[in-house]
Amino acid sequence: MRSRELRGGLRWLVSVLVAALVGGVFLAAVPAWSDEPSAGGSESAAPETTQPAPAQSVDNAVLRWGLSDEANNMAFAPGTYNFFSAGRIANPGRGGTTVKQSGWKQSSGSVSIEKWLNGSWRAATWAGLSTDTTGKALTSPLSGRFSGHQIVFSDGVGTVDQAAGTAHLTWQGDATVLSYSGMSFFYISDPVLDVADGKGTLTGTLSGYASSQTDTSIWEPVAPTTVTLADLPGVALGKDGFTVTPTYGGSFPKSWVDFMDRLGTGSFWYASGGSTDAYKAALPVTIGYGDTITAPAPTTGATTNADPVENTAPEPPKAPTSSTPTASATSSPTATAPTSELAPDVEGDPGTTTPVAGAPVQQLVQLRAAHVDTSNSADVPDRWWWGTGAVLLALSLLTVVSSLTRPRPR
Repeated sequence: MRSRELRGGLRWLVSVLVAALVGGVFLAAVPAWSDEPSAGGSESAAPETTQPAPAQSVDNAVLRWGLSDEANNMAFAPGTYNFFSAGRIANPGRGGTTVKQSGWKQSSGSVSIEKWLNGSWRAATWAGLSTDTTGKALTSPLSGRFSGHQIVFSDGVGTVDQAAGTAHLTWQGDATVLSYSGMSFFYISDPVLDVADGKGTLTGTLSGYASSQTDTSIWEPVAPTTVTLADLPGVALGKDGFTVTPTYGGSFPKSWVDFMDRLGTGSFWYASGGSTDAYKAALPVTIGYGDTITAPAPTTGATTNADPVENTAPEPPKAPTSSTPTASATSSPTATAPTSELAPDVEGDPGTTTPVAGAPVQQLVQLRAAHVDTSNSADVPDRWWWGTGAVLLALSLLTVVSSLTRPRPR
């Protein structure tokens, strides 16, 4: 009788122990499960977000643009090149002439010309207008190598509202874009940037002189015209600025091309079936308005032209009658140009690798690791180990007690 009561009491005790252990396991597991985010998410589990900066007034905006590779290329007329000058090149009064070194400017007011050379931005030099980005001479307009210059407008003013995705910035100043070392050229003045709904529009005033590739005596002023310089898709206003490649689709904006047609150089700005069509694509535009300003390396629209097509445009102008950036009027397209950036009358040390102060800008790229809450990362595995051990212990006790209370054969 006592043996039966003893066995019953032991079974009751084992049941209580098992229930307590199972309850402990459940309580240990619940906090771990509660750490998992629900399907609908929760406040504590939501990733951190960076709030856009409030609308800001800007007085140090920088605009950088190399236009196209073709605008940085050797030209087809022997000894001539396509390049930029700060300010306004003086009116020569007649066609068929080229710009001399004395008429070219690296900087004028808030506008400057910079060259990417051996891995850094430097103030452009006269000699560098005819060399590539490693300092080697440009020897052919079909080589796929370019001089790597950019027009830099500084001291822009306006507002940037990162939260609203809007911006309005303006610059003052002039730059000259020259083809065939100045046989044709035009001015870009006072650019304006407007951004809204992820799209940007860069406008400006163009003016210059009408010329002809077939009759170099033609030289007539063309009245200033406001045109779209570039349509900028997918603009994301970063903290310090942005870089974006303009819409091209085979042509610069229509108003730009219409103006160039009046100058006689429309085919320089759209795919015309020529051998350098691949070089005419618009290069990226960089806008900066923050405290940290560093210029990105230039990008190239094309590097090879293995299968050129026959150019259906008129023949290039005849050889120039005055000096070119690196060669005389009798130079041939394959003449060796100086490999040094140092021009005889350039002051300072062009060999320095220090970028020009205040001019460069880089695209803001925000890289941020995903937020991970690791506050309970060590607790979770510990609780599960304890819970699993408790279950195994309960089973072991149950087995032992059952063996002790099992009736023995008589």
